[in-house]
Amino acid sequence: MNFLDQVIDQVIMSTTLPKEIILLMVQSNKICYE
Repeated sequence: MNFLDQVIDQVIMSTTLPKEIILLMVQSNKICYE
């Protein structure tokens, strides 16, 4: 598991947002950074 996956897991555990929404936000962030 890479660093980003660990961060995502921490966010998922510490929020009430559905995992799908978090993953969507991460994917949109990746697009912004690339």
